[in-house]
Amino acid sequence: MVTNNQLPADVAELRLLLGYLGEKDQYNWWPCSFLAPASEAFLRPVFARTSLLAQYQGVCEAALRVHDWHIGLGRHYHLYRLPDALERAAGQVLLEADFADGIKPWIANSDAALQRLSALSEPPTEFASGPVRVGSYAADDLQTLLRRCAGYYQQAIRAGEQSLPYLQATGIHG
Repeated sequence: MVTNNQLPADVAELRLLLGYLGEKDQYNWWPCSFLAPASEAFLRPVFARTSLLAQYQGVCEAALRVHDWHIGLGRHYHLYRLPDALERAAGQVLLEADFADGIKPWIANSDAALQRLSALSEPPTEFASGPVRVGSYAADDLQTLLRRCAGYYQQAIRAGEQSLPYLQATGIHG
């Protein structure tokens, strides 16, 4: 994670890393296998140029449901539920060949995904499983907040637990 211009790619990368690690064949946080090799083989004939985007959308929906179930809907954001403009921008990143080529080695196996997640994480000071409030949503500091969220995810995976970090939304009613 480097600059704010990089934010959509950072979101997409973290989503794919956590999405992969959370799948049933890895740490079983959500009951899907959208990023498994068999899934790509199945999707490629139908989505020749956008198979990674199709996999991304599937795993993000599975992770979104788990996060929303445990955290709730309303005045919260989390890795899989962000403001609409950022959601769209992160999805667009998947259409860039350089991004797709760069992320695939990291989601090829759990060790690689954990290694990359570690590089993108800011470790929390204390362990927390389940829903954990990381702070208040701030668009200008979102990269730092995402690094903290990544740290909670990484720590939980290593502990054999599930952590669902979220950000308190401000100025949202309902």
